[in-house]
Amino acid sequence: MDIDLCPSDIAAVGIAADRFVAEATTLLRDARALVIADRRAAAATLIRDRARIVALLGDYQRFKHIRVFDPVIAEGHGRRCATARLLKCECVLMGDSFAAYVSRWQHADLAADWAAYRRDMMTITEQLLDHLRVEQAAIASLLGADRNAGDVPATR
Repeated sequence: MDIDLCPSDIAAVGIAADRFVAEATTLLRDARALVIADRRAAAATLIRDRARIVALLGDYQRFKHIRVFDPVIAEGHGRRCATARLLKCECVLMGDSFAAYVSRWQHADLAADWAAYRRDMMTITEQLLDHLRVEQAAIASLLGADRNAGDVPATR
């Protein structure tokens, strides 16, 4: 984290990151519940919620890159810098996977292709939830007390 940031600024970044993750997790779990319940009639809700999660995850990606990853990388301190670079790369890859999923289903009739949509949706949301969980812990570590020690636990 930028040396010029005071502890309350660092805490505020952590709180904001946690809020993004909590909101994304809720949206993803709610959508999964509809699909698990085999609610084909909920296709319109799933489409609307997908647009919300796309916007939210885009905002979160910009936030964590600007407020967490880039400042840690700019510091250039060994393992912390390497961890931030890895997190940034994993974030971009997860974003690309999610964008491909959105593109596949953007103009499809979900109810007509329900079985394929259901498999694809469950896979991508499971990947997203896992990614968010692991990344949240790594970000907390980057922002936490160990930021001056240079040691951050492995991300995967």
